[in-house]
Amino acid sequence: MKKKEDSKEKKQRIILKEIEGMFDVAEDYAKKDMKIAVNNVKKAKRIAMKINLKLPKRLKNKFCKKCYFIFTPENCEIRIKNKRKTIRCKNCGTIKRMCL
Repeated sequence: MKKKEDSKEKKQRIILKEIEGMFDVAEDYAKKDMKIAVNNVKKAKRIAMKINLKLPKRLKNKFCKKCYFIFTPENCEIRIKNKRKTIRCKNCGTIKRMCL
């Protein structure tokens, strides 16, 4: 039983590294071609959902969950008020709130 859990955790770690790589590529393409960046984010999220893997907060907070745009200074608006960080996507208008 222990071996199955170890192999599952190992598989999840490997896939998480691949997902992080996909996010890095998406960040690079966010400046050039946003369509490719959006496709990479969608694929990464789909892979994580397929193997039932939660995306870490550092990756979750990098994109809009409605339109999958990578947050860059050009396409998002960040406000800090009352120990709360608010990110507004300029593409679709979705608001993401986080505690600091």
